[in-house]
Order: sequence, then C-alpha cells, then structure tokens
Amino acid sequence: MLRKLIWLLLGIAVGGAVYLAQRRAKETGRGFLEVMPEVPADARRLFDGVVARAKEAMEAGREAAGEKQAEIQSILNGNP
Repeated sequence: MLRKLIWLLLGIAVGGAVYLAQRRAKETGRGFLEVMPEVPADARRLFDGVVARAKEAMEAGREAAGEKQAEIQSILNGNP
C-alpha cells in the first residue's frame, strides 16, 4: 500500500514538472529541455501562491465565524 502511494506521488510530481516545463516552453518559445532548469522555481512560485490564497481564505473564514458566533450566542441567550 505504501509503495503504491509513493509511486502515485512520484507520478504526480513528474507530471506536474512536465506540465510546468511545457507551459513555460510554450510561453517563451524556447525548447522543452531549455526550460527544465527553471521548473523548480516555477513550482515554488506556484506553491507559494497557493499557500497565500489558502491563508487568506482561512482568515476570511475565521472572521466570518467570529461574526456569526456573536449572532448565534445572542440567539441562544434569547436576544434575537
């Protein structure tokens, strides 16, 4: 089971790297092998963007939950 998971994760990583390299090659007009050294930096930027968006979403969720918490507490206390 663990071996299958490792192979799956490896396949996803390789597929993602190929996708990023192909996209970069298409954008710049350079060859696939020419852009391969840039893939780790592209992946890092993509990952950082995803993490930043996730943090923003979590913060917005916390704020919304805080606002609703006061409203719910008011209803539970009998002050609609």
